Amino acid sequence: MQDDLETQRATIERQLAALQAQQAQRQARQQAPWPRRITLYASLSKEANYEQGEKIGLTGEALRLFVHFEEIAIEVEVAQDGHCTVVGCGGRPVHGERTP
Repeated sequence: MQDDLETQRATIERQLAALQAQQAQRQARQQAPWPRRITLYASLSKEANYEQGEKIGLTGEALRLFVHFEEIAIEVEVAQDGHCTVVGCGGRPVHGERTP
């Protein structure tokens, strides 16, 4: 019985420490200067890729490879007013325009 209580206490202490760490990270993010950068992930469906690949003229092996392109990372700079600028895509820098 005592071992069960100690195990439960240790589990609760670990969970509390994890929650406190998350809270500290959240506060640090909220205090970061504007604009702030985040990475968004866009997921693509194989069906949509197949249709788009055919539309641009891909066939055979090229189309098969293109169909498996399922996700892309987009780095965005967000201003305090909510406007965004794309600054990177797929790990490469881009020069984006601010969204309205």
